[in-house]
Amino acid sequence: MSNYVSLAELKAFKDENGDVYDLSGFSDPELQEALDSVEENLELITGNKFGPFTETWVLDGSGESGLSLPPAISYECIEVSELVAINENGETLETLVENKDFINRKHILIKGPVGSVPSVRRMVSLGGLLWEKGLRNYKLTGTFGMASTPATIKRLVSALTVDTVRPGYVSYLTGGNVASFRLGDYAVSYRGTSSGVDYSHKNLTGIPYVDNLLKRYVKYSSLFMNSTESAYLVGSAYAGA
Repeated sequence: MSNYVSLAELKAFKDENGDVYDLSGFSDPELQEALDSVEENLELITGNKFGPFTETWVLDGSGESGLSLPPAISYECIEVSELVAINENGETLETLVENKDFINRKHILIKGPVGSVPSVRRMVSLGGLLWEKGLRNYKLTGTFGMASTPATIKRLVSALTVDTVRPGYVSYLTGGNVASFRLGDYAVSYRGTSSGVDYSHKNLTGIPYVDNLLKRYVKYSSLFMNSTESAYLVGSAYAGA
């Protein structure tokens, strides 16, 4: 089931002239499959999520004042529902309270209460302001991603879905240096270079219109660390309407 654009929204999607795209030749399951594929691939391409997701992660303790959520969680932690210290069997040892035991900074959890900005020397001497170092010793449940889906993403999902089932039907998705494009399994081929610009990379879709809008949503944490280090996803569910 698609999270960002419903079947009803897709069927009501209009072109630049205000006319609804004709998708009457496709069944609901076919359109739903295309929607799901587009949304999944946009998440993979950007390393982002474009709506609220309730997720539970098991984290490796850092032994430092900050407990970093990237790279596995490249998108923001909007709200922490529960944070607990656990043992090797996953049993709760301690429940930590936000703004008392830690501060949520979206991509990192700072040990200590609001208003305390201790020096490194004080943190080491006190000991209690450091996360206990270990493997899978903290469990975090919260809301991740974005509070609501941006209108830009909804438009891109709809346009790319229409273009998936009817290639070339969405006029502003054509042109540029893309010779061919298939989002279903993320295959892009290029015509080469233009004005000294190399288009051989696969960071985004290769479609100028899409990439100009999509690049602001790209998360780059996976460039610096392996995406499976430090954090392990236990469960995820879309929490939007």
